[in-house]
This record gives sequence, C-alpha cells and structure tokens, in this order.
Amino acid sequence: DEAVPYGGGTEPGSVGASEAAVPGTGGTRPGSGSASEAAALGLANEDPATGKTDDEPAASESRDNRPAMKATEVLAANIEVFSAHTDVVFNDLEPLPLHEEDSRMYAPGIGDDTANLVNLLLGTRWLLAHPEAQVGRSILVVANSCEEGLGNLRGTRAVYERFGKHIASHVAFDLYLGGVVREAVGSLRWRICCDGPGGHSFGDYGRPNAIVELARLACALDDFELPSMPKTTRNVGTISGGSTVNTIAAHAEMLFELRSVNNNCLQAARQEFESIVACHNRDEVRFSTELMGERPGNGAVPACDLDALCTRACAVTNAAQDAGAAHGPSAAPSGTARDEGAARDEGVAQNPSGTTQNADIAPGRETARGAGVAQGAGVAQGAGVAQDTAAAPVRGIAQDADTEPRCTTVTIAPGSTDANIPLSLGIPAVCMGTVRGGGAHTRGEWIETNSLRDGLVAVLGMLSGEGFE
Repeated sequence: DEAVPYGGGTEPGSVGASEAAVPGTGGTRPGSGSASEAAALGLANEDPATGKTDDEPAASESRDNRPAMKATEVLAANIEVFSAHTDVVFNDLEPLPLHEEDSRMYAPGIGDDTANLVNLLLGTRWLLAHPEAQVGRSILVVANSCEEGLGNLRGTRAVYERFGKHIASHVAFDLYLGGVVREAVGSLRWRICCDGPGGHSFGDYGRPNAIVELARLACALDDFELPSMPKTTRNVGTISGGSTVNTIAAHAEMLFELRSVNNNCLQAARQEFESIVACHNRDEVRFSTELMGERPGNGAVPACDLDALCTRACAVTNAAQDAGAAHGPSAAPSGTARDEGAARDEGVAQNPSGTTQNADIAPGRETARGAGVAQGAGVAQGAGVAQDTAAAPVRGIAQDADTEPRCTTVTIAPGSTDANIPLSLGIPAVCMGTVRGGGAHTRGEWIETNSLRDGLVAVLGMLSGEGFE
C-alpha cells in the first residue's frame, strides 16, 4: 500500500488509465504528432513505420522498461494540467441510455462527468486553433479514468508519476456549475474481518462470537479522540457476518472509513486505528484489515498560488453564470423522470444555484460573489478580495463594492475529487463544474442542455490563461 503512494503505472491496464493530450502533437501522448511538432516540443522524432525514435534504446530493451516518459525530461517546467474523468459510477453490463426531454438531457453519468469532459474537449479544440493563447505556456489536457468509487484516482496518480515534478497547477472539471473545490478531503477505507472458532449456540456456549467481537472493535474505533480542527471524521459503513441463529458466528466483517482535510490528521488517525485493531487480537479471535481505498488530503500548498487559482476559477464561473443569465434560464421542465427532491433522497447535496451536486462534496459553507473570492484567517488578502478573519479559511461572502449584487454565487467547499492528488503534493489545484444539473450517481441524472454553452465559457476562461481574454 505504501510502496508507490502515487503510482499505478505498472499495474495491468493502468498505463491507459490516463490519456494525456499535449496541444500541438495531435495525439494522445507526447511525440505522437508530426516531426515538426515534436521538434517544437523538444521531443525525439519518431518513425511512424517502426515507432522508433532517434534516441530509441537498443532492441533488447523494452519500451515499457524505459524510465518515466521521455516527455518528463523535455517538457518545460510549470505545466498547467486541465482534466476531466471518463468513468461513471455504473458498470457497463447494461445500457446507459441518453434521452432529451424539454430542456434537459438525461443519462447515467451525464453530469458526472461526461458533460464536463465534452466541454474540456471543445475548449481544447479552441486552444489548438489559437496558438497565441499558448505562448510561454506548457499545457497538458487529460481525460482520466478511475476517479469514481474504489478507483483510488489511479488515472490522476499516473499523470503525477509521469509529470509530477514539472506540474505547476491543475484544474479538474467535475460536478456542477457554481461549485469550486480547493480543499481536498482525504480518506482511508478498510474492510475489517474478524475470525473465531464458531460452534453451536448451546453446546459450545462461551466461545467468542465473531459478530460480538467485531462490534466491540467498532465501538472502540468510534471512541478514540479525533481532532476537531481540521475536520476529521470516521464511520462504520456496513457490518455483516454469521450464518444461522443457532450458530456462534465464526466470521464477521465491516467497512470502516476515516476522512480528513489534513494529511497529518488522517495519518495520525490511521496509526490509532491500526493500534486499536492490533490490541483486539487474541488467541481465538483474529482481526485482519484490507485497505480498500486511499485518497490523500491537502498538503502544504502555497497559499498565494492557491488563492490566485481559486480567484480565477470563481471569476470565470461568475462569467459563465452571467452568460447563462444573459440568454435566459432554461424553461422549467415538466414530467421529468427525477426531480431535485428525489436526487437529494439519493444522497446528493443541493447547492445555492438550485442544482444538485455530488455528495462527496461537503455542504458549501463558503461562497464568493462578484470578482472577489471569500478569504479567511491566515489567507493572504489581495485586490478585490474580502476577508472574514472571524471565520475558518475561505469563509464569508465577497462582493465588489462598485457593482450591484449578482444573482449568482460560487460555492467553495471541501471535496474528494481528482484535485486531491495535486493538492496532497503541495501543487495548487481546484475542481470546478461546468454544467447545471442534478441526480449525480443515479440513473436519472440530468443536465440543462443550455448550460453546456455557459460551462464552455468557464472552461475557456481557465484554458485561456492569465492575461489572455
């Protein structure tokens, strides 16, 4: 679990877990474009017939055994990464139908994250057609997998294993328009098994019962002290075991989770967890743990750089919402398959713009309005940025004094997204949505069709870079 904390590049199929497109190469990996384009990037020329490059290793050496991609040696530093994930929470064993009704499009996974990926691809096409927006910049556009469920962010981990030391910032497009994540919620998820001797409930009475022993462990894990700031949580998600009512349970298991916005707090809680589990082992009762999922929390990210990236994300989000207001809201749909209330019943939180968002995003406690971004104690203050010193970091409502209040808001909240990986490494990163919709992680998921146009404004605003409009 610990040997390759941000790896995954050597696992079967994981090389393709993240397809990176470098503008100008015309391919899905550096070096797959023309010779002139490769030269412009400083990449070795590749013979299209043989696939060999000018600096190809000897025939006895496997391409797969070469050090991390040559691009990591030749691409300029300060790479800007823009990504959206390709996977959805549903498997591919049954159809994922798409249909349109009134002003909405419905499909499982359409908002999380298919529509955001579409907007990123459209934005990339614009970027390729406007080389003036690329001057002096190194840009990496990524369509990654393994963001959902127990994928453990393997796609994004692969990007950072290949390019990590060269990356300066990361913008992930996910969730719904009006939401920005700048704080990573890290998590550790285990399956804990308890095994005992079992036996007959009457004839072998007195033998340890695996269910009871596991319940005692669950109580102990729910009782140790956690830090209140930064927020750190725990949860027993499921518990099962036993066979019949007249049998002393020989096996029981549960799923347990720790979460925190701070890596140090998460690792401290992990040590306590491991110690408690070890203490419950005895002769006839054995506990085993399997780490099912691991997402890192925030590392030491430079505050000024993260503030600047978040400020831009909020500004372009407001611009996108203004664009939506300018061409008018979508007509209210009728007879829809799933409304917002049903989405909330499925565990999806509601954000201030009236759209629903993934439950992995904590309820928004910070909002930004206008061009400024709400800031909190310990965060540097800049032009057009309001600060609430009595609140937690990035808390409060910011508004330009020279403008009328907008009807749109940006919700800034901690979340568990692809941005976890760069944030854990101390690299400025945000995750932002580009469409209005709801019902995430349900088969009734939907987006407002007109919001695709608004979200493209947000994507172009981020892709165009500072100083280029």
